[in-house]
Amino acid sequence: MKTLIAITLFTILTQTYAADSVTAVDSKRHYDIYQMKTEIPEGNFEASIYLPTTTKIKAMLVLTPTIAGVTIIEKSNAQYFSKAGYLIIIPLPYKSEVDSAKPDIVKLDDEFYKPAFAADSFIALSETKFKLPVNLPVFAMGASQGGIRTLIIASHSARITASWFATAGGDFPAIYARSVVEKIASFRMKHMKVLGITDPREYEIYLREHLTHDPATACADIKTPFVQTMTLRDDKVPTANQELLVKSCPEHMILTLNTGHVAGSLSTVNWRHKIRRFFEESL
Repeated sequence: MKTLIAITLFTILTQTYAADSVTAVDSKRHYDIYQMKTEIPEGNFEASIYLPTTTKIKAMLVLTPTIAGVTIIEKSNAQYFSKAGYLIIIPLPYKSEVDSAKPDIVKLDDEFYKPAFAADSFIALSETKFKLPVNLPVFAMGASQGGIRTLIIASHSARITASWFATAGGDFPAIYARSVVEKIASFRMKHMKVLGITDPREYEIYLREHLTHDPATACADIKTPFVQTMTLRDDKVPTANQELLVKSCPEHMILTLNTGHVAGSLSTVNWRHKIRRFFEESL
């Protein structure tokens, strides 16, 4: 009955708000799950929303997935933080220039801040649809690609109170030219073919000449507290690229793991009690 009422209510609301919509999807013991859609000049984006139902909402958390999409990592963290009174926003994967059959360098560079634009729209829409106070703290967290996008959100969105990112790196030219992640390797092959380049070293030089946005430079714009988890044996977001953030970002807490990429990304689950304490100490 509770879920049926929620679905009916949001059907009525979305009939007069076509571009942005919120639809009830499921109801659990401690939270309800909604699907959110937003249309902004930068594109159409979707998110899963976990709305606490047994405790007062005290904060929002933008929980950005890895390049693998929404997995048990994000779902487990969403359950944990929603039970603690956080409204969870999980931005869903969207088509980017990395997915294009014929990648374009200008479009690739122009879409750099898309995660931040989408996050701001999700935050504002959540406040409106769920009648939240406009002064709620907003935290951001993610690992791997989700960590990079978390960094971008924290650097560009004025709403972020504190952030935590794991296994993120800077220097996109090096990452695009060298990463062994399957999706990035596929993008590299497609883009090099479009450009008529066969040598990855030449490709990296080309990227350095044409990309103007980078996590290492964006990180300098973060004005709120954040923690970086770095892995010392990483070939997916190579350790050297993670170390670059240590040098390029404002002073921040750095936690190191003598592991590879996957274990480092899982640290957001293993350390979520520590992450929650850090967020709440930042209030």
